[in-house]
Amino acid sequence: MVAVHQAVWTIRVASNRMAGGGHVARCLVLARELARDVSVSLRLDPDGDRWLETVRSEGFEAELDDPRERGRIDGCVLDGYRFSDEELARWRSRAGCLAVVVDAGTPTELADVALCPWVAAPPVGFSGLALCGIEHALVDSRFRQVGPAEVPPISRHVFVSFGRIDRYDVTGRVVAALCRLSDRGWRPTVTIALDSTSPHCAAVASRAAALGADILLDAADIVPPLAACDLAIGAGGVGALERAAAGRPSIAIAQTAEQGPLLQTLSGANATRWLGFAGELSDDALDAGLLSAANDAADRASMARSGRLSVDCLGARRVAAALLCRRAA
Repeated sequence: MVAVHQAVWTIRVASNRMAGGGHVARCLVLARELARDVSVSLRLDPDGDRWLETVRSEGFEAELDDPRERGRIDGCVLDGYRFSDEELARWRSRAGCLAVVVDAGTPTELADVALCPWVAAPPVGFSGLALCGIEHALVDSRFRQVGPAEVPPISRHVFVSFGRIDRYDVTGRVVAALCRLSDRGWRPTVTIALDSTSPHCAAVASRAAALGADILLDAADIVPPLAACDLAIGAGGVGALERAAAGRPSIAIAQTAEQGPLLQTLSGANATRWLGFAGELSDDALDAGLLSAANDAADRASMARSGRLSVDCLGARRVAAALLCRRAA
């Protein structure tokens, strides 16, 4: 009997202590799809041990990346903003197919495939296969299963989530804005997702007490609180895609420059209201943006519809099929 080769793919994902959880979340979505046909393992940052249990609980091999690891693999997916030239070359030498997730900028010329959901056309100068368009976004299908949102005349339940770290304390700024708007008569129920590892966790929790907000600390699953709200406030990246897929009207504030291209795409499709970059957003503009969305039921309903149309949660299936076809060719 002839042994059948089990194709082996590795996903190398940014997972250090200052990285948000979106990288790991979307890589797990892709891993599930790839695992239908190939063996998949994940390699984390040297200080990414907090993610080992999460990844392994889904049945995937997970280890901290070791530069000494050798051996050929059929494919590798790199997801992270800043891999060194040495690491890029190492994975290139090991992988039959090298794919990179690109949130902004130009893909490395070493890549065979670039995943660029935030742009409609291939990046200039890239000669490999470019998977462009929001239809390639990697989003968990559970967000698609969330029921339709209520659309009250004025928003009654707000969910705030700016990721695990939120190093720029945008959550704190939004909480302060909600306190100011409470004095002006808008007093929705507020649910806030916080991570205990965030440097601003204690300060945000203290401010949120003035709102009587419900604090979700280290929430493993944000689908239920997102499903319960009628207006969500958060950053760019994977969180913005999840809000759109769930059909929740959304106000977005970019924490970093890398989140700009995605938010430009989603706001252009009316799947979110993008208020701008946190470092450039005044308190007056923040207050005005929140209150405008809270009072505009028609636009909230439109955002909910547009979000579901824009993000169908089939992106991982499309990407996995393209990667495996590329390798087979």
